[in-house]
Amino acid sequence: MWLLVSIGLPYRFDRPQGLRSGLGTICDWFHPVSWVRSILDLSTMEQAKQLLRRLSDDDNSVRKAAETALETAETNGHFISSVFQIVCARESAGVGDVQRMAAVIFSRIVRRHWIHANPDDPVVFSDTTKDRVRADVLRAAINAADGKLRTSLAVVVGHIAHIDWPDRWPELFPTLFRALTGDALGSGATATARQGALSSLRCLTIISEDVSDDTLFRIMPFAMPRLLAIAQTASVGLPARKDVIRVSAAFLRGLASLVRHESARVLETLKASALPGWLSFSLRVRTYARTPSVLATKVNQSCQSVHPFDAPPCLLD
Repeated sequence: MWLLVSIGLPYRFDRPQGLRSGLGTICDWFHPVSWVRSILDLSTMEQAKQLLRRLSDDDNSVRKAAETALETAETNGHFISSVFQIVCARESAGVGDVQRMAAVIFSRIVRRHWIHANPDDPVVFSDTTKDRVRADVLRAAINAADGKLRTSLAVVVGHIAHIDWPDRWPELFPTLFRALTGDALGSGATATARQGALSSLRCLTIISEDVSDDTLFRIMPFAMPRLLAIAQTASVGLPARKDVIRVSAAFLRGLASLVRHESARVLETLKASALPGWLSFSLRVRTYARTPSVLATKVNQSCQSVHPFDAPPCLLD
């Protein structure tokens, strides 16, 4: 009855580079749910791509029909596997609209079905599947060169991180910061290194926008010294430096909101988060921004407006 067992699929989740020939039994990873209505329509990669194309069709009736089909398809194991293959495919031939749409749809599937909260609902992601998805989607996010694809994949990483870090995804932040360094963002970096650094920074930006209290206490001692080192790297351009400071500011704003109820933990976290270094950097930026030069004006506009210590002044009282 479950036809997918006998259908050879090209994707193997244990292969770092993504697509290859050969078969992994898809039912080991994605559970067969709601297949009755969609298995005949979504039994091949090309049919999955057709549905993705129709989701952005200029014809409103075609687009609405595709959206209706997606409601059923998003819990279909075969369709999810096809979408994930497209998401993780290498960009050597260029990123097309189908791959961008696949990333958006996969983000929606993860948002809706990563947590199996209701026992009456179908299980879409098994624990084994989640292990493979976490590893491969992070790899795809770091390697993404296309801006829109990078953002969609960063949203997926951010959503999973909010749920699974640190217990089920302890390697997330070490992996991001291996790619994100001052040298990788500097003017002398290779295109590949810079791409990985920018992608990792985008993931951190998304994560910093929605951080739980416990996550702040755990991640800041690890992240803030590394972010400071990047911000202090002379060869890092102003746009990247601004994004680094923005992430730090988001962490500090979150921590500031906990001062009244968790003052002891907040102070302990700040001590471990390179606070003296950030204060020194703050003073240098402000002093430099007052010097009468065009470059100083740009620094003022790029950094001072999002400076971490503008956000939570109570930390300095």
